[in-house]
Amino acid sequence: MPDVSGVTTEKEEADLALAKQVKSELGYDRLLFYCKTEYERVQEKIKVDKKQFEFSKALSRAGARPFTKASVELYKKRTLMAANRLTKVVVWVTWGLLIVFLVSIFYCLAVSIGSAKAASSFWSGGVALFSLIGISCCSVYLQRAQVFEWFKCPLIEYSGRVLPKPALQLALAIKEQLPYARFNVEALRGDCNPLLIVEHFDVSAYVYVWKESDDEAEKV
Repeated sequence: MPDVSGVTTEKEEADLALAKQVKSELGYDRLLFYCKTEYERVQEKIKVDKKQFEFSKALSRAGARPFTKASVELYKKRTLMAANRLTKVVVWVTWGLLIVFLVSIFYCLAVSIGSAKAASSFWSGGVALFSLIGISCCSVYLQRAQVFEWFKCPLIEYSGRVLPKPALQLALAIKEQLPYARFNVEALRGDCNPLLIVEHFDVSAYVYVWKESDDEAEKV
């Protein structure tokens, strides 16, 4: 449990008292400046810890189990990579076809100046044509392909499928514990892997994540 007493530790209090005595009796005030800065930093940290502690207690009473920041970042990264996987494959295929096309053109030029067999000209020309068609198809796909990205919006503005009942019930339970709580949804644009976020003044937490299927929303 974090220190939420609202006062600094004995060490900061002792250091501050020493600094005041040093300034009063020796006229040296740099230590006092340092101790005051450290005192204010510790006090601010205690305030933040207290807010976070009370926020976590309220979520616990509501039955919420917030996800850690690291787990959310990993989930978002993996989901984004999976959603954009096909586009990345098409990009690599396009580069591969471009290389094949350039090599084929090189062979055609080599045949034209007599440094390669004429028989290879037919095959290299065909390969170049095939590569050019493939590059054109890939280019059309990439121009029309949707690039997936994460976006965040207030719950009331979320236009995806209806949120699952457990998520809404959890939001209601949190609202009872934190009347000023605000709810946001973070989702993958072009895909559906939403996260429910609760914010209470300057603290927030991810409390629910689900996968939207064609039939119903299921918790991940």
